[in-house]
Formats: sequence, C-alpha cells, structure tokens
Amino acid sequence: MKTPCLFAICLLFGIILTAAPVSADETGLTITIIYDNYPADPACATDWGFSCFIEGLGKTILFDAGTREDLFLKNAAALKIDLGRVDIAVLSHFHGDHFGGLEGALRNRPGLTFYVPVDKARPAVLVSEKLEKAGGKVVPVDQGLKLGQSIMLTGTLGDEIKEQSLVLDTSRGLVVVAGCAHPGIVKIVEKARELTGRPIAAVLGGFH
Repeated sequence: MKTPCLFAICLLFGIILTAAPVSADETGLTITIIYDNYPADPACATDWGFSCFIEGLGKTILFDAGTREDLFLKNAAALKIDLGRVDIAVLSHFHGDHFGGLEGALRNRPGLTFYVPVDKARPAVLVSEKLEKAGGKVVPVDQGLKLGQSIMLTGTLGDEIKEQSLVLDTSRGLVVVAGCAHPGIVKIVEKARELTGRPIAAVLGGFH
C-alpha cells in the first residue's frame, strides 16, 4: 500500500501525488510524487511502483523511478519536472517497480550519480552494471551517509531484502521517504532518529 499518510503529510509540507507542484511552506521542501498507483492528476498515468522528485533542501533529488520508463517519463513531463535538474538519484532497493525509469533519468542528466543500497544479489549487480555502462556513477551505501546539510541516507537495512531510505531534515522535524519499507517502517524511522537525534514530522512512500 502506498502513501497511507498522504493527507496528513500534505497539510505539513505541500507534497503532491502525481499532481502539479505547489509552493512549499517555510521548510523550503517540496516533494512531487511522479509514480504511484493512486490517481490525482488526470494527466498522469498510474501503475504499481514509486518515484518522487524532491526540491528545496540544497540539492534536487530523484528517489526511485517506478516500473516503466515510458510511464515515468510521461508523468515527469506532465508534471513539468525537468529531470536535467536532478543532482543525485537514490534507489531504495533493487525491485523492478523502483528502478524502471533510472536510465531515462540518466539520459536527461548525463553522468548522474546513483546512491544504491549494498546488495550482492545478482539482480542488484546487473542493475548497477547497466547504469554504469550507460554513463552513470553508482555509489553503494552501507552505513548512514550525509548527502547534504539536510539530506541523509539510512544506509542499507534489512536481511533478505536490502533497502535504504531517505531522511530529510526540516525546521519541523524529519521527513522519512521509504521505497517499500521491506525492513519494517518502524525500524526505518528508528534508524532515522538514531542517526540524527531529531523528531519525526512525516513519513511517506511504500509501507509493505
């Protein structure tokens, strides 16, 4: 199930579910969901998978890229998202409904750096090799890692399924973005608090 806390999050941060961006509040944070299975904007197609575009914290971030590249690019265009502005791309985990549009993002932003969880499974290795051959830079993330003053990754979590989440530090507290939350959303949130010592303001993404 995707984004079950969406309505509460919208009130706090101006987060959009496959819809045109709105002004961020005083936190400076805007999150636009590009790919999801819940409709909001008739110009966007829905599908199983997740992707969001994050602005306002010093770096522009692409988090995951849905299942189908064509649909990912179509929705990004409908939302007037310029993928050429992406500074960094984060892949939560190596399931097909989260990395489908990454090569499309790379074509729009040559040389893009992809932060991926540490995973020695064959599918993970193949995806990383594919991105590198296409001209991307792949950075495996094992432990918690700061990507900017207000941007952090939890590092790789989970046993059977390896996954990482994004942690955004705002004036109202932490916003945690999860891809599927296979390690457990409670464990992910606890990790975010452990790394920062900050309170949680909102959590969004996939909550398996």
